[in-house]
Amino acid sequence: RGWEQYFACFQDYRIDVDDGMTEGEVVAVFGWASGTYSGTIDSDASKAWRIPGAWRARTHEGHVTEWRVWANIEPMMRSMGIRREARPDL
Repeated sequence: RGWEQYFACFQDYRIDVDDGMTEGEVVAVFGWASGTYSGTIDSDASKAWRIPGAWRARTHEGHVTEWRVWANIEPMMRSMGIRREARPDL
């Protein structure tokens, strides 16, 4: 259900792979994620974004059993009009 909502918000979401590797049942890819927020925002932020990312999938008997993503999602959040407040403790 979560992915359905995500793809409803970013209908043109895509991953462009620059490099990848496999080892046994683990696949890792590196490249770029991009999309355009399809909702409305009360901001002058661009709705389109493109960010570098890394993805790792673990499979077993042809099924993905683990999916991990590493990316700075700030540009995606700004496309939705969401700005993270500065935290002095970080």
